[in-house]
Amino acid sequence: MHTSTIKKTCIRGNQYFGDYVKYWYNTKLAGFKEIKYICLSPLWGKMMERDHTNKYTKTGVIVLNENEKVEYLQPCVVDGVEGHKVVVKNVDRIYKSNYARIGAFLTSYARLKLVRMIRPYRDQIV
Repeated sequence: MHTSTIKKTCIRGNQYFGDYVKYWYNTKLAGFKEIKYICLSPLWGKMMERDHTNKYTKTGVIVLNENEKVEYLQPCVVDGVEGHKVVVKNVDRIYKSNYARIGAFLTSYARLKLVRMIRPYRDQIV
């Protein structure tokens, strides 16, 4: 796909989340500093949510679909009987939403902001 075509079809993150983030950011500036942990962090978590399913077995047998792969097993009690929790991931789709692809860029930006904020105090950091 040509770059100009990609640019025409891309949607900026602020078109999706701008109003939401602006509202909570302004609320934070108004004196409610902890609001970001309550309202902004869940947005990040929901965007980065992995597409996996929990299945439970008492017999040790579990049926998987073609696009499923066992991520891990965990012993547990199922209906009063020892069994296993089987966490199954979707191999066709890692994340539940398409917004996860911006996660790496948001993380990088946050780290850059943190480094710039800490840099003036680097001599005081042990």
